[in-house]
Amino acid sequence: MKIKRLIVALAALTLVAGACGASDSATVESVSEGFENEEAALDGESQRANRLATISQPDGIDLDQGITQSPKTIRKIITNVNLSLVAEDPEDLYDWAVALATAAGGFVSNAQLSYPYGDTESDPFVSFTLRIPSSDVETTLEKIEGLADRVVERSIFTDDVTEEYFDLEARIENLQLLETELQELLADVRQAGSSETEDLIRVFNEISRVRGDLEVLEGRQRLLNDRVDLATIQISIEPKSEFIPFVDEWEPLQVAKSALTDLGVWLKQLGDFVIRLVVLNGPILLILAVVAYVLVWRPLKWVLGRFETPAQGSDKRTSGATEEEGTDQETVDGEDVRVDLSE
Repeated sequence: MKIKRLIVALAALTLVAGACGASDSATVESVSEGFENEEAALDGESQRANRLATISQPDGIDLDQGITQSPKTIRKIITNVNLSLVAEDPEDLYDWAVALATAAGGFVSNAQLSYPYGDTESDPFVSFTLRIPSSDVETTLEKIEGLADRVVERSIFTDDVTEEYFDLEARIENLQLLETELQELLADVRQAGSSETEDLIRVFNEISRVRGDLEVLEGRQRLLNDRVDLATIQISIEPKSEFIPFVDEWEPLQVAKSALTDLGVWLKQLGDFVIRLVVLNGPILLILAVVAYVLVWRPLKWVLGRFETPAQGSDKRTSGATEEEGTDQETVDGEDVRVDLSE
């Protein structure tokens, strides 16, 4: 009987979780609609206030008391900034930027110094990332830009994560309620005695699953809070230099050595390729050559010989008859006399 009651309780909790999930989506949609309506109201009131500011105020009417301010909509905005600067002394500007970020309640996330062309005696290129409160972004940027010689680029990117944030918040609340109900159910199962060990394990496993999902959602919410509360500013500072060499120092001997090394590597690779080609494909090529000789070249040679033999025989017979029926030459008194033997 207790097992049946436990199964019914678990089924009821599952239905409650599904209903809570549906109510979560409805809550998020209603919140989003409320945000849109409040923004439209704020825009309308702003336009009306601007129009009223251009006209004279009637006697006996206090417009400041007559216009009510709508509550500010809570938005969750992630701010990222890319800033490129030129300074006479990049390291000095870096120190000032760090001091300004620290004064605003921020910190340096990472920093890197690089020397152009490997010359450590020249001014370095500095790139670093600041994390400062989002409310102090504009003020801090203006102060840093005021210390630089020139602003090359300034880009601000924002990402509205309000819907995701409130969706996470609703899901966390529902999981917390479900975890509380499961804890109470676990206490009831424990009071049932040792005969309910299997039910105890089932409830305990369900609590572990809910707790794992809850920790994942809470971690994502903490990350969003961190990125919303603290803006990320990536700054790169290059030195102000009158002369920047187009090429490094030329070392022809070193270049020649490098070229010879590359040539040796290339010849080695070519030799390896030829060896592999001969070893791997040599037997196959030999077999193909034998087959081609036996099946193609020898039959072709035999056919050509059949066509050439009769012609050569006729030529030989013709030449022999010509010699038999030819003329005989005799020498008479030192002169050649040709006698026709056919007569």
